[in-house]
Amino acid sequence: MLDLADEKGFSRLPVFGDGIDDIVGVCLVKDLVRVERAGGGDRTVVSLMRKARFVPETKHADHLLREMQAGDHHLAIVVDEYGGTAGLVTLEDVVEELVGEIVDETDREEPLVRPLAGGKLLVHGRMPVDQLESLLELEFVDGDWDTVGGLIFSVLGHVPEVGETVDSNGVQLRVERMEGRRITSVSVDQGSGRGGIVSEISVPPDDFRSGFVTLVGRPNAGKSTLLNKILGQKVSIVSDKPQTTRTQVRGVLTSDTHQIVFVDTPGIHKPRSALGTSLNATAADALSDVDIVCFVVDATAPYGRGDAFIAESLPKDAIVVVTKADIAKPEQVLEQLSVTSQLEADAWFPVSGRTGDGVEALVEHLRARLPLGPKFYPDDMVTDVPDPFWVAELVREQLLAVARQELPHSIATRVTEWEWPRVRCEILVERESQKAMVIGKGGENLKKAGTAVRRQLPDGAFVELFVKVEKNWQRRPESVAELGY
Repeated sequence: MLDLADEKGFSRLPVFGDGIDDIVGVCLVKDLVRVERAGGGDRTVVSLMRKARFVPETKHADHLLREMQAGDHHLAIVVDEYGGTAGLVTLEDVVEELVGEIVDETDREEPLVRPLAGGKLLVHGRMPVDQLESLLELEFVDGDWDTVGGLIFSVLGHVPEVGETVDSNGVQLRVERMEGRRITSVSVDQGSGRGGIVSEISVPPDDFRSGFVTLVGRPNAGKSTLLNKILGQKVSIVSDKPQTTRTQVRGVLTSDTHQIVFVDTPGIHKPRSALGTSLNATAADALSDVDIVCFVVDATAPYGRGDAFIAESLPKDAIVVVTKADIAKPEQVLEQLSVTSQLEADAWFPVSGRTGDGVEALVEHLRARLPLGPKFYPDDMVTDVPDPFWVAELVREQLLAVARQELPHSIATRVTEWEWPRVRCEILVERESQKAMVIGKGGENLKKAGTAVRRQLPDGAFVELFVKVEKNWQRRPESVAELGY
């Protein structure tokens, strides 16, 4: 038994009687070692085994975790509806399901992707499917899985063996290595039918670092201006009106050694409509599943209850970024740094998104915090915002510049026709009186907006603007969702 445990690397071994569906107990390696040292190597496994714990396959992971903690159990046998053995689950399995993969000093961190001869790739089974799709510039079949290994398991319908393949959207995924029932290596082959996209992919070195950084803060704190300055180009519209950003906007900063994916979010505020509630939810979602959180604080505005509310949701290693340092008085900047020093943050940076002061120091600190990881986006991609959405946002930005106080929140834009270079953009308002305000005298506002937008697009673009009344759209959740907010 000790030889078997040493060969398989497990600390707990199930003991069965007449067959796999007849689990009679669990043998712990530490019990075997203790008995062996005491000279009892001739004892039977049955005399050493401990009572097995059985759980139904429908049991929720969080409930099982609490039971394991209360009963000091580290392994459970999973049974199906007929009482047969469906598998086993360890405490580590449950914890990883709830919080993500756990790596200790005995685990060797492997890169998620490596190039192979012939334009193929070798990826880890835990690589997220959406990352591989982005790398290959394609989409696999839809399904309830997150990783490449999960995709293979689901399509095959059984635990695969080395050499088994899955074909999806012209790509062959071949299982190259297994560790127990876990897929650890998969080769990816697009063949010659897709123009050799794989061979053109820039696969990063093993020490490449990447990660997601989210920018959160109150409305009009300067998040979008800061993001545009970091990237060196405009990827998020800006305005002096609050709640200008209504979705998560991703900007990508790539170098030979690092890739930072920035997530610009709507300002968190007290919602007064379905739109406001949706914007807050969008911003809150950006706090999860990211590597670094930057708390953006306006140096020109007092630190208030809104800032304190956001600070309660921040991780302890968040970075405080005090913006608008170029127009704030020195004592205002110092006051914000002093107030936020009470937070359990990792670092503090006063910056100017307009002049760029302090921005490079912030970016260097972010790079130093990144974990090892793949390139999530191609080298030449600066944002993942679709072109039609971006044009609609440019139109909204121009209208915000001429909008009166009650109008900004009532304006929404969407592209309804895209036949480049002709673009038809629809402008939504909530009342007939607002329609006249948006159009302006003799159509002046629409003309100015259209001209300003075309200046930011490739030569030859033709943008048609139409204004439509959608009564109380921002107070109706279905309308907000339909607009993508």
